[in-house]
Amino acid sequence: MQSANVTVSVRPEDLKEFALFLVGEIEANRAKEIQQQQKEKGYLTQRETEKRLNVKAATLWRWKNANYLVPVKVGKRNMYRLSDIERVENGGLNDKK
Repeated sequence: MQSANVTVSVRPEDLKEFALFLVGEIEANRAKEIQQQQKEKGYLTQRETEKRLNVKAATLWRWKNANYLVPVKVGKRNMYRLSDIERVENGGLNDKK
């Protein structure tokens, strides 16, 4: 059996593009992991909350101002506690001031 000589030539721009692609993939996977952890800990994003409660962003904004459903900051994101969402689904009031 004979071995073949193979030459691969790669431009620096190609290496940079590949590295950026890998970094993007890693960041996307990490963001998915964080989102899954947040859900497991009982938090939903604004969009998920809108869908679950069948309301628009303006309604969430009004509820926040009325202290009815107040988001919490998780990192840089506004998240809603699942327990608060369930309270709203059951028609409860927010007793937090």
